[in-house]
Amino acid sequence: MWPVFDRYYYAPEVGRKLPTVDDRALVFSLSIMVAEWATGLYPFAKKYYSSGPMEDNQVPLALPERLAALLGAGVRLDAEQRPRLKPFLAELDELEQR
Repeated sequence: MWPVFDRYYYAPEVGRKLPTVDDRALVFSLSIMVAEWATGLYPFAKKYYSSGPMEDNQVPLALPERLAALLGAGVRLDAEQRPRLKPFLAELDELEQR
């Protein structure tokens, strides 16, 4: 059966049943969604998981520099390099206030 969406939003570690899946997996998904909502474009050159997010094939985001940096950090393949959820949401909130 084909997936409901033709784009993928889940973090690489989710399907691997790793014990290290934490709130940074949610940051990965939120970063993709916010980038797509803000630009109208999926933030990877290819929408299929194995040739987009899994290859870290990001496209430059036509967004304010600070937001682009936050979302870029949120979609890093290595979960340890992503921000935690609470600071991520706090920075998004701060950017919204500006």
